[in-house]
Formats: sequence, structure tokens, C-alpha cells
Amino acid sequence: MSMREMSAVQDTLAYECDDDAASRHALTRIMKGGARVCDAGPGAHDVRAQAPSREPASSAPAAATTMLARVGEARTAAGEWLVTVRPGVVLRAKKAVSCVVAPHLGDLVQICRDGERCWVLAVLERDEASDEVTLDFGDAHVALRARDVRVEARDRLSLEAAQLASRAQVITQAAAERQTHVSGTDATHAGSTVVHTERHMAMHAKSAVVTAQSLLKIDAGQIHMG
Repeated sequence: MSMREMSAVQDTLAYECDDDAASRHALTRIMKGGARVCDAGPGAHDVRAQAPSREPASSAPAAATTMLARVGEARTAAGEWLVTVRPGVVLRAKKAVSCVVAPHLGDLVQICRDGERCWVLAVLERDEASDEVTLDFGDAHVALRARDVRVEARDRLSLEAAQLASRAQVITQAAAERQTHVSGTDATHAGSTVVHTERHMAMHAKSAVVTAQSLLKIDAGQIHMG
């Protein structure tokens, strides 16, 4: 091998060594967070850390917001309430299904707004002068299931319906006085009927019929007929 060839081989080996050293140096800088490595030595290379490309985030829909408001007017024909968020800002809000207390005029309520839609979530505060609370379920069918249910009223308990049905194994009633008014027919069907009156019992009718299939017995100290 001539001297010229040996010199070329040495230059090549030196270049490769420098190139490997520069590569290792650049890799170390990248692993430590460096974005660019510049080396003035022979065989050095510029290395740029390539950050992963990110697509622009898609615009997410605006989230629903909750706020406080005052009920400005009674319920409208469309089943909505006009609530005032702040002076000059009035919204139409429907009652949420979970809000069973019907809002009244002047109530402080919590509302949820989602775009053009708005709901009353809860009644937070009511004027002390108003002592009426209405549980409004709309046209829904309401069922209450529990092992034991007790309804207690201090003064009065009223039940009103087009039809009232009750069914039980045993019905027990206790009262100081009872008044019953039936404008139509009062029909009772029972296996046996026993009426016990401690003092006076009177029965009056325009016409009366008493029949017995086998035996009719009337027993008294005095019997007046006619």
C-alpha cells in the first residue's frame, strides 16, 4: 500500500470516529430535551428534535351552566316560568323532572341553561309570607312504594279525586264523629254485618223493605207498630 493510500484510510477512519462522536453527542442532547445540537467540529450535524404533530383541537360544544334567578311571573300557558337572571335578562324556563316543588312568584330558584333551553332545577328560597308548597308532577303517574307509609296532618287531611279506591286485608277507623253523604246509591255487600249502637239508632226512609230467607226476629221490651 502506498503512502497516499494509507493517508486516505487514516482520514476516513478519523471522519467516522468524529461522526460517531457527534451522533452520540446529539442523541444525548435530544434525550435530555435539547431541540438542536450544533457542533463546530468536523463531521458535526445539526439535529432538530421533531415534536409530534398535533391536530388542532375540535371546538367542543359549550357546557351547560347553572345560575340563580328569580321567578318573575306565574306559570304560562306553555308550562314555562319567566325567570329573571339579572335586571333586563329574562329567560323562559321549564320545571325539571327532579324539581317536584312548583315554583311561585318571587321564588329564588336554581336554573340550568343549555343554549336556548332552560330548566328550573330547585326552589331554594321562598317568601315567609307564603305557606303553601305544591308538589307538581304534571300529567305523570306517581307511585310511592315502601314497607310502611304514614301521612300525618296537624289540622286537616283532604283527598280529592274522580275515583277513590282502597283495598286492604283489615281497615280500622276511629273517630269521635263521622258524617257520610252519598247522593246516589250506597251499596254494601258483606258476608255478615253487625251493627252495635250504645244509645239510639234511627232509620228513616220513604219506603223500606226488610226480607229474610229463613228467619226474621224482632225482640224488645216494647214493640210499637203502626
